[in-house]
Amino acid sequence: MAVLYCSLDLIYPPISNQEGVWLWEDEEVREYVKRSKLYMLVHRKELKFFDIDIEAMIKGVFKFKIRMGNFKSGFFSYQFTDNVAMLIEENGSLLYESGDKFFRIIREEDEEVLYWATPDKILYDAIMLNIKLEAENIRDIETLQVFELLYVGISKKNDSFNRLFNKPHHGRLNILSNEYTKEKGARMTDELTVLLFEIKWFNINSITEDFIYTDDEEAIIADAEKAFVSMLDTKYNEIKFKNYPKGGDGLYDKGLQGYIYGINYDIKLVTKAGEFIGKYGRCFERDCIYVQGDDV
Repeated sequence: MAVLYCSLDLIYPPISNQEGVWLWEDEEVREYVKRSKLYMLVHRKELKFFDIDIEAMIKGVFKFKIRMGNFKSGFFSYQFTDNVAMLIEENGSLLYESGDKFFRIIREEDEEVLYWATPDKILYDAIMLNIKLEAENIRDIETLQVFELLYVGISKKNDSFNRLFNKPHHGRLNILSNEYTKEKGARMTDELTVLLFEIKWFNINSITEDFIYTDDEEAIIADAEKAFVSMLDTKYNEIKFKNYPKGGDGLYDKGLQGYIYGINYDIKLVTKAGEFIGKYGRCFERDCIYVQGDDV
């Protein structure tokens, strides 16, 4: 059997709607996220750093906890350098800045940011194996990565970030106008979170089958949107694609014997219709949507 496997790769840390508005002004960020053609709008209580250990920071370790509403994690530790003296020798005097939403290491001479993190970014860096993050309780990361999935969208002409923030976006504004916050006293713009995905695909082919493959990126992206909306019945997608997998702009008529969608990131997406679990780098541990003919 020839099957097309499509992986949704999170290409940027989860950002709040408010952060998205700020980051839209950053040309470097806009350029970096251009690969994303599919996005999800999700909802979770805001994450905040607390109990930051200032003494550990001076020794080259960012040690902290994360609060999510009433939930409080154990300590996390990120050893950002093995040798503070060498780091200072290479960069000159350093400044450390921290608050409930950020951590930064800054070279004092020219104010260049050597490393920065929000709570979501440091978890993203750990999940993506960009850094080694020690956790007092490893299951805390799973708890912090559960989101209510509200909307799935694509951008055929530009990219996800452009689609969401260059002009008013109907789905995003609908959520901000109608959805209640999960935390009393919070702002919806801080709880609404944007996930930017790039879709990568490859063919799984048995030796007895002819090679069947599609390089139609636009069809794959359009089909992925329909797959997730139809299976998870997202609250703010007005069109539910009830006839999926049938459709004129997807993969239904591409001659494939089957196609699969999975999320290559440690995350749990929840709707009233069910939940969908992603795993980074572990294909056989993640949930998948599998399409074969008319069956999903």
